[in-house]
Amino acid sequence: MFRSAKLWLLPVALLVSLRVDANEQATGWCQQGGNTVTTAGISSSNYWQQTFPSVTVSVYNHATLTLSTIYSNNTGTSKANPFTAGSDGSWFFYAANGRYDVTCTNSSPTVSLSFPDILLFDNGGVSGITSINSQTGPSITIQGASGQPITVTTPSSNTVQINLPQANGSTNGFLASSDWTTFNSKQSALTFSSPLANSSGTVSLGTVGILLGGTGQTTASAAFAALSPLTTVGDLIVFNGTVPVRLAGGTNGYFLTRNTSSGVGISWTACSICSVTTPISVANGGTGLSSGTSGGVPCYTGATTVASSSLLVSGNPLIGGGSGVCPGTTGPFSAYNSLTLTGQGMPPILYSPALSSSQSATVGPTTMFTPASAGIFELCYYAVVTQAATSSSSLTPTFSWNDGSARSTTGLIAANVPNFQAYTGNSSGAVLNGCVTIASAASQAITFTFTYASSGATAMNYIYVVSTKEIR
Repeated sequence: MFRSAKLWLLPVALLVSLRVDANEQATGWCQQGGNTVTTAGISSSNYWQQTFPSVTVSVYNHATLTLSTIYSNNTGTSKANPFTAGSDGSWFFYAANGRYDVTCTNSSPTVSLSFPDILLFDNGGVSGITSINSQTGPSITIQGASGQPITVTTPSSNTVQINLPQANGSTNGFLASSDWTTFNSKQSALTFSSPLANSSGTVSLGTVGILLGGTGQTTASAAFAALSPLTTVGDLIVFNGTVPVRLAGGTNGYFLTRNTSSGVGISWTACSICSVTTPISVANGGTGLSSGTSGGVPCYTGATTVASSSLLVSGNPLIGGGSGVCPGTTGPFSAYNSLTLTGQGMPPILYSPALSSSQSATVGPTTMFTPASAGIFELCYYAVVTQAATSSSSLTPTFSWNDGSARSTTGLIAANVPNFQAYTGNSSGAVLNGCVTIASAASQAITFTFTYASSGATAMNYIYVVSTKEIR
């Protein structure tokens, strides 16, 4: 390794002009303008300056929340900070040259005044420091140049001490004579052997041979080939527990299997399941079928025998055939509890006419359905106000039935059937709808009624539809 060193001498010269400055006084009032005076409940039209006596005064170093060191006179007598303003709202303090912020605060009544950036500069006083290297600011910082280890301390009053340390492994500074001797006895110029080369101070690495831990190649594929033990198409690289070695390619159709008795832990093995007799039997995880009925389903006709059912008719339900027989279909369901069904096994819709024409009067009572046997039914209605009345209107949907006694939605708890109360909104386009579940005795009519009322020259118009569905 080659090293060089330079010894820097850091001269420090301070041109100091002396003067001792006295503290400067700041004074003011805890006042705020733009206030009106109220006399006998009448506010003045003029604005006045309001004084806040005996509030808390705080002095901070400018643009910080650090309380400043202040004095009560020019000779350095300490003054509390914060302090209380005078009974006339006045305040004062002495402080060294600098910039300060003053606040006046109080909780009751609420006062929050701020007097920012007060500059104190006392240009008078007895002789003392007036400048350092022609710098005359109120506060001058002495510091080392950027990157230099010079430090500045004040070990005692009116003393500024500049320190330059001796350089070591982690700190810049001056060189001792022993350091100079070390650098003067530096390493002679180095020589480099291939694959290392030195050109104008830049060391480069050439192609590294295999004996030096490289590959002797300049591309990834060539480098891998140079190190690979493979020689024949189909060869594999495996680990024998010490180094990677070559495993020759196996016979066509053979599998790689784990074999701890071989030198590398794996070997090529003949495939015992590559020849399969089809169709695969149930015992081997198949069905034993080579074909089936299009539109049918496979089914077990024995513990180990799978067959295909006949064609299942579109839309028909699947019906079990019993032991040893595939399922089939017998046609769509057409009845439920002696009632005709409307669809493939769906609950019967017993009454569901088309949407009515426009109405402007009471409709009903009208029979929707008379059940042949007792049952549970769901009754629903849908109505739309298609024209509002000039003044007012109402429309009340009602279902009536008999479960052994005459019943009606008007007799149900209103909170449970809010959609069966009178609609009085009189708003065109209003949609009314609701459903109710009821129990009906046999041979008892289920009816509906729309009770109508309208006031004004233009009558309210509406349309409706109702439906009855048997649940059981």
